[in-house]
Amino acid sequence: MKPYRAVRSWPNISFFFRVQTTMAADRDYPQNDRSNIDVVQLIADFDRHTAHLSFGEISQGALRFMVERLHVDRASVALLRSEGDGFWLHDATVAVQGVESGKILPPGSGTLSETVEERRAIYRADIRDWPAKNALDQAFIARGFLSTISVPLLSGGRCTGTLNAAASGVDGLDPATRQVIELVAPRLAYALVMGIALDDLAESEARFRDVFDTVGDGIVVADVSNRKVVMVNAAMCALLGRSPSEMHGLTINSIHPNHRMDEVISVFESMMRGERDHAPEIPMLRADGTVFLADVSARSTVISNKRCVVAVFRDATERRRREDEQLHLQKLESIRTLAAGIAHDFNNLLTGLIGNISLAQMSLADSHEARPLLDEAQRAATRATALTRRLLTFAKGGTPLRRCMNIVQVVRDSANLATSGSNVSCQFDLPDQALAVMADEGQLAQVFQNLVRNGVEAMPGGGSVRVQLSRQTGKDGDEICIAVTDQGPGIAPELLDKIFLPFFSTKERGSGLGLAVAYSIIQNHGGRIQVSSALGVGTTFRVSLPEIGIGQDSASPPRAKQQETGRVLVMDDEAAVLRLAERALRDAGYATKVVSNGSDAVEVYRMLFADGQRFDAVVLDLTVRGGMGGKEAAEHILAIDPAAHLMVSSGYSEDSVMAEYRRHGFSAVLPKPYTAQQLCEAVQGMITDTGLTRH
Repeated sequence: MKPYRAVRSWPNISFFFRVQTTMAADRDYPQNDRSNIDVVQLIADFDRHTAHLSFGEISQGALRFMVERLHVDRASVALLRSEGDGFWLHDATVAVQGVESGKILPPGSGTLSETVEERRAIYRADIRDWPAKNALDQAFIARGFLSTISVPLLSGGRCTGTLNAAASGVDGLDPATRQVIELVAPRLAYALVMGIALDDLAESEARFRDVFDTVGDGIVVADVSNRKVVMVNAAMCALLGRSPSEMHGLTINSIHPNHRMDEVISVFESMMRGERDHAPEIPMLRADGTVFLADVSARSTVISNKRCVVAVFRDATERRRREDEQLHLQKLESIRTLAAGIAHDFNNLLTGLIGNISLAQMSLADSHEARPLLDEAQRAATRATALTRRLLTFAKGGTPLRRCMNIVQVVRDSANLATSGSNVSCQFDLPDQALAVMADEGQLAQVFQNLVRNGVEAMPGGGSVRVQLSRQTGKDGDEICIAVTDQGPGIAPELLDKIFLPFFSTKERGSGLGLAVAYSIIQNHGGRIQVSSALGVGTTFRVSLPEIGIGQDSASPPRAKQQETGRVLVMDDEAAVLRLAERALRDAGYATKVVSNGSDAVEVYRMLFADGQRFDAVVLDLTVRGGMGGKEAAEHILAIDPAAHLMVSSGYSEDSVMAEYRRHGFSAVLPKPYTAQQLCEAVQGMITDTGLTRH
């Protein structure tokens, strides 16, 4: 027996390929007979020490093993590309120009393609005799490698590449060496398949984790047997105010309040049984002890042979806010509809009342004993119109009668009026220059009076209300922001979302209309109203309105000298209003015709116009129950006589037709209620104003 000695082990992987000293000849003793290698033991040792390694580690170790233990001059692994257009040189122990690790080798390089196609090892004792000349062989010959072997990497019936060896001499790879290489190849192939599977699994897990953590809803996976959290995503950690490490040490009991645990468990059990797939507003417990509600969906699944529950949690706070806001709008819409009907009827009654009082006043001398009584009745009736205006402010269809106005002056005057006679002072932080908005001055005055009065009532012991006006840029352009701040006790957080509801009030004798009216007015002006409050500190209301450049007030143009004659047609469905109009206009000297619906008004106008005459003024009630209203009647009359002078009148003084009457063919507007004098002045003004044009 020739002398053998162990070879020094190499770093990292080398010790996995150790063999008994009798298994391999040292390269320092080339005369040793390597046919005595114990191949079975060598491969068994290889398997035992590489089973847990990755493909990359096994590949590097196998190549080093082949060079240092089997004494091949060059070893490499070539992997078949998935595109089928050649091979990728995964690793090589010796660089050959043009054939370095990482290079793409085309089909026909050496014997790589034949090895894969025939699925057998191909040994060439002298590559110079290989009939198919190729660039790879030429590079090997230039480097001094003359003999090669390529062994297919087969696993599960699939060939993934080749394990290759080269020697510098002719027939430089003896049968024993080739046998070991052929035995190592399947192990390497198996490691490759497993490595690819592990890489795919790792990539899949990474993608899953990315998706898992980017989902906006909270997700928890828990072991059913012990209720411990197995997996949790970032959104769930954020919802509960805990880190992932904290979550993994918790049980499901830790994320729900104890006093409702039975309810929560019952809900989850029903979802696990498939009786329901969703549960709204499940109580959740944050790390700081606060409780919030979440909508939950849950399913049962098996993970790592454990029965688990996968639950998806969505914070219900935003949904409840939207639902509450929608409910608020629905309630407000119902109140608007009711208020509009009440205000319309009430204004008709007030028109008859105020108009007839005014007629009585006009028929009595100032010294008559009944005159003071009529004056007082007139004042009382006039005050009653303020109530209908407040109702109409948030009534359905309540469009403001907008004009270009100086908001600074309106805010100042309204605040001073609201604080007059009280023990509360008003502090102003207003700009010196005028700032213009397109708005209904009366409505905005009502808003700021309500807001300041709210602050006054919050400080019965006295104090100050601060009114600030500033400019800001909103998403739709420049805005004017008015802030009204009091020093009252503040509003409880649970009441803040209710204060704009109609008829809701925190005051014992409050009507609950003031802030609801303000909310509706600002909405109708395309603005926003918000509130913030701190208990014991005070409350701030912020109103934002679109700003415009300073312009001329759209007041009515100057009127010509009045005439005392003319022909007038009045249409109204309220008999008391018709009686008032007929008497007032006839007393003023007008030839007056009254009708109760739009169809009759159109027919009367048609008949007169057919005789070559026309009415000098037509007063049309906008809304007629069960008949043609003023808007439709105006269209028919203008079709008959495009030069007709029409005036619209309505108890819906906030109607869009009233606000933009010229767009609908009217020359003037007269809101109800009105006095006999106001009716006559409006009619006379329209008759004498020849400069009116329709738009």
